[in-house]
Amino acid sequence: MAESPLDTFRDFPILTGGKMPWDMLAPHEQQAKRNHGGQSLAQLMDRGGLSWAEALCVLRDEPAFGNLKPEAEARIIVAAMIESWSREHE
Repeated sequence: MAESPLDTFRDFPILTGGKMPWDMLAPHEQQAKRNHGGQSLAQLMDRGGLSWAEALCVLRDEPAFGNLKPEAEARIIVAAMIESWSREHE
């Protein structure tokens, strides 16, 4: 059985299960800091990562407050973003 893109990256953990490419989040580190009290991606990773909903806000450069989607919905959206990003960075 083939691994899904959510299972193949070893870079940035997702609190509710899974992982995503660090390089995909890195350009949005300032938004991550704004959303998480000044914590860097490295600090967030050391604390266990982000939820799918938090990662989606970071990737969209949106504040988390008032913009968090339900976790299952955010996971589907981020999974599609990972697949698209992966094709562009093969």
